[in-house]
Formats: sequence, C-alpha cells, structure tokens
Amino acid sequence: MDSNAVSVPVARRMLDVVQFSYPLILLITFLVAFTTRSILLSREAAAKESAELEQQQQTPIGPGGKSLPPSKSRPEDKDKKDENDFSKPRKALFNWLSVVVCVTFVASAADIIAHALLKRSEGWWCGQAPVVCSSDWRFVQDPS
Repeated sequence: MDSNAVSVPVARRMLDVVQFSYPLILLITFLVAFTTRSILLSREAAAKESAELEQQQQTPIGPGGKSLPPSKSRPEDKDKKDENDFSKPRKALFNWLSVVVCVTFVASAADIIAHALLKRSEGWWCGQAPVVCSSDWRFVQDPS
C-alpha cells in the first residue's frame, strides 16, 4: 500500500468534519468580514462628517468683522461620486445575488427538514453522507 494514500477511516472522518463544519466556518467568516467592513466604513464616514462640520464652523469674516453667509455648494460637488462607491446596476446585482444565496440557503434547510421527516421510517438523517465512492459497488456485466 502506498504510504502517501489516506486511509478510509481518515477520509471518512475528514468528510464528516468538512461536511458539518463548513457552514459554521462560512457563517463566521461572513460575520467577521461584514462587521469589519461596517466598522471601517463607519469610521471613515465619522471622520468625513467631523471634517465637514469643522469646515462649516470656520466661517470667513467679511468686512466690518461680520461673518459672511455660508458658501453655496457647487453643482460639481453634487455630481462628484465617491471613489469607493459602485454603480446602481452593480449594487442591484449584488443585492439580487444576496437574495438568491439566502433563498437557496433556506430552500436547502427546508429540503433537509422535509427529507428527514419523510424518510424517518427508513432511519435517514442529515449526516448520511452522499456516496462518492464505495467498495461495495457491484458491477453488472453487460449481457451483450
């Protein structure tokens, strides 16, 4: 036997670990990524807002010591896009893809629940791994 080959019990154990741990790992990864992104974006927004507030508070002094009225924003500033912002079609695509992923997640859960309830008499359970390869396969010889 090849010393680099993985034994069947080790392979089955790896399959069980991957099958049951990947949803949890995926959930934790998404939660950490989205939480980190939200925190970073909120810090940037707070810094930008405080800079704008500070700029507004520094009103220029006009003749006679009176403060000048606040300057009007230029139309160019309103049209200027944030560099990190995506276009509306890309945002819509991301939102719809997120909805599709969530729907498939819920549909998969519903399928597993229905499968477990319908096959209860046969002893089916969610952990029954799909057969990838089995040593018990019986090959039927072609009669021709």
